[in-house]
Amino acid sequence: MDIKIDIDDDRYFTDVAPVVDRDEFAKEIERLRSALKVKMPLSKNDYSKVVSEKEAKLIDKEIEKSRKRLFLPVIFRSVISAVVFRNEITNDDYSPAYLVHKTGDFYDKHGESSPDETYGIILSPGARDEDVLKAYRDYRDILGNVSNVNSENSELNYKFTNLVWDINKKKPSIKKYREWYKAIKADASYAEIAEKETLNCPMPEGHQTGKKKPKGCTCYDESTIRKGFETYEALLRKTPTF
Repeated sequence: MDIKIDIDDDRYFTDVAPVVDRDEFAKEIERLRSALKVKMPLSKNDYSKVVSEKEAKLIDKEIEKSRKRLFLPVIFRSVISAVVFRNEITNDDYSPAYLVHKTGDFYDKHGESSPDETYGIILSPGARDEDVLKAYRDYRDILGNVSNVNSENSELNYKFTNLVWDINKKKPSIKKYREWYKAIKADASYAEIAEKETLNCPMPEGHQTGKKKPKGCTCYDESTIRKGFETYEALLRKTPTF
């Protein structure tokens, strides 16, 4: 399944790409499209504008079922629906810090009854301080307490989980690794990919390559491309740390 991922931030891209490129994700999307009778991607991911209220509830129920079957956190609900209906994931479809609101009977860590309304922030591995602050502002605004709370000066306690990939600016980005992985899976050779990268390089012909290549150079040798393929393939086998 060739899913387009149009996410600018490398950390967020890293959260999403190794999840949606897994075989089990593709199988679950096929199940969802069959269950929802989706024959072609829709132009918008707004159910209320294209289906009835009853159908919208069915869509939400099936997406939630898929999320649980894939053992993904709630932040991936919008990612799943975006793939089902558009086969594309954009910056708007993924938020690394997600504010959740629950109602009902909840209990604190001591077993005491808690208020019926409970709020929490779910973090992805790539979440950063500004993401958590944004979710916190959403919580503050919901309470209507804008004038009394300064989120920038408030202390937040939260825990990050491990990243599935170390971001290192000295090596090709995960977007490049994914591009190479998909090309090789489509029967392109390492030599063909290396030649393409050289032809597309914006630097003048005859410039230095290797470790001392100039900034902006997109020339990569076969060894680097092979390593990129193997690294991305390993990411797909790795259990997500959500």
